[in-house]
Amino acid sequence: VFQYKYRDLTVREITNVISQYKDLKPVMDAYVFNDGSSRDLMSLTGTVPVSYRG
Repeated sequence: VFQYKYRDLTVREITNVISQYKDLKPVMDAYVFNDGSSRDLMSLTGTVPVSYRG
């Protein structure tokens, strides 16, 4: 079983980000690499607000 090397740090970072950006949601999905192997990986989906002057 594959263990993520920086699991605890990743959990802290994701928790911090989703507490600040309420529209972001963690999603688990299979990622297929170029060699055909795959892993279940987590990503964040949603919108991050961006302020700019136009």
